[in-house]
Amino acid sequence: MTYPKKLDIGLVLLPGYQWLDAAGPVDYLNNHSSAIVNGISFLPESMKEKAPVINWHYIASDLTPIQSTSGPLQLPSCTFADCPPLDCIFVPGPRDIFTLPNGFAEFLKARLEDPKLFALLLVCTASLCVAATGILDGKEVASNKFVLRDLAAEGTLEKGYFKKVKWVGDKRFTVDGKVWSSAGITAGLDLAAEFARVYVAKELVDMAQEMSEYRPNPAQPDPFAYMLDGTMSSQEPPRVLNLGLVLIPGYQWLDGAGPVDYLNNHSHALASLLSTLPRSTYDKAPIMKWHYISSDMTPIQATSGPLQLPSCTYADCPPLDCIFIPGPTDLLSTPKGFTEFIKARLEDPKLIALLMICTASFLVASTGILEGRAVASNKLALRDLAAAGLLESNEHFKKVKWVTDKRFTVDGKLWSSAGITAGLDLAAEFARVHFAKEVGIMAQEISEYKPNPADPDPFAYILEGVKV
Repeated sequence: MTYPKKLDIGLVLLPGYQWLDAAGPVDYLNNHSSAIVNGISFLPESMKEKAPVINWHYIASDLTPIQSTSGPLQLPSCTFADCPPLDCIFVPGPRDIFTLPNGFAEFLKARLEDPKLFALLLVCTASLCVAATGILDGKEVASNKFVLRDLAAEGTLEKGYFKKVKWVGDKRFTVDGKVWSSAGITAGLDLAAEFARVYVAKELVDMAQEMSEYRPNPAQPDPFAYMLDGTMSSQEPPRVLNLGLVLIPGYQWLDGAGPVDYLNNHSHALASLLSTLPRSTYDKAPIMKWHYISSDMTPIQATSGPLQLPSCTYADCPPLDCIFIPGPTDLLSTPKGFTEFIKARLEDPKLIALLMICTASFLVASTGILEGRAVASNKLALRDLAAAGLLESNEHFKKVKWVTDKRFTVDGKLWSSAGITAGLDLAAEFARVHFAKEVGIMAQEISEYKPNPADPDPFAYILEGVKV
């Protein structure tokens, strides 16, 4: 098969969209791109030649920054009116499925008629929003089961434009012509993986799985299909958590969006939107206040996705209960003020956890605070650094007890995960420890994600025989 060598892909930034709906499939698909593949030194040239050039376009009604469910403000790069021709369009699910942005319906209708476009990928509740345009009439379409269940209970699915869609309740994703759709939040990863399986060379698909440490789920069986088969208040005020996400220039987008958006699905704000949720569960969901931190207020570019706006700096960030650090592509450089910020916050008794995702552990190791601690990290990066001799020669790296056979590990306040998607499991473990069980179940069902345990790690084989 001849695979596309160049792809122009659009991500529609709907106001209040679920951050992980976008970051999951976009960042996962981008890991197959020439921009990522060409930066991996040990890959053969024959593989690099097969990696497609992917040009991303971040689209909205106008160029006003967009706020997603969590994460910093996102900057569109073009509008519905001036977006260039596209091969594919991703639409992440919004919280408000009944309000369409100006120009959105006209944009989708026109693009779907464009012969250049071969895939419209709808993640989670995006399908419920797009149904209002009429382009899904008669199509088989998946969507978030939690929301479908809610709408069915209200009788909404039997009314108006919703009743014209063939809603699929027993598949993680489905494809009907140009329309690709996924169920709940993390199913977007599987939708992107299926797209890659069809349109990208197999060796690149295998490489992206190892890089992300993610085994895509098939469309069926769907472990969350049961959700569509056919309370006393605790009176306790919800716990308030102040959480920070450090925006490192060039960080892996899914490293940040994955654990942050998954953890945010345990929040009081999210629980308040679910009409079928028992009051007792709602009352136990914590209030989460997020802070997006950088050296200054300059917009930050991640590995993929739109520019992101910090909400505070290292100097003026308020006290925090937890700090998330996503993995950077530059493992050997620390941003100005980062070391001082991390050291000071780790000494603050208010801080209960410093969570390092993927290659973030190398960045934090450079501060010296990981000496003698058990720490997980991205295995491909560990293998690369070991081959280059840096794990033994770098004054900080050599003092860390690198964990090679676990998906995540906890050592005191220091929480660390292995490759990209392991950040989801780290966040799930944090939630298991700190939140009520029923709140954790709520988040799993909303996300349609069953967290992986720390051990056994299906990607431990990557470091077999490697001295770290």
